[in-house]
Amino acid sequence: MFIVEAITRGLSRYFKYASRAEYWYWLAFYLVLVLGVALIEDALSTTGGFGGLAHIIAFVLLSPTVAVSVRRMHDIGRSGWCVLAPLYGYYLAAQLSQPVTNIYGAEPGQNEAGWGAR
Repeated sequence: MFIVEAITRGLSRYFKYASRAEYWYWLAFYLVLVLGVALIEDALSTTGGFGGLAHIIAFVLLSPTVAVSVRRMHDIGRSGWCVLAPLYGYYLAAQLSQPVTNIYGAEPGQNEAGWGAR
């Protein structure tokens, strides 16, 4: 899985499992975009730092980011509430997917190509 595919999936697959690759690529995309826009706004000195456009982008992408995070927790058989504990949530997100059906749905897609398909 490449970053463009992970971003596309992050925006379109709200209710399916999120592989490790999809989760980490989405998180990297989100952080690079928001921080990049914030740095550009800061360099332009028109807004006085972390200004309006970066806030708007962060807010618009918040819902897909939460969805990808919750889907990743469900993929490993954990409650979506685990994302509220950031360090623990990142630790869990790095775990392998459950290779069986769990209480959150059918077995995750093991046939996905790319790093971290499980």
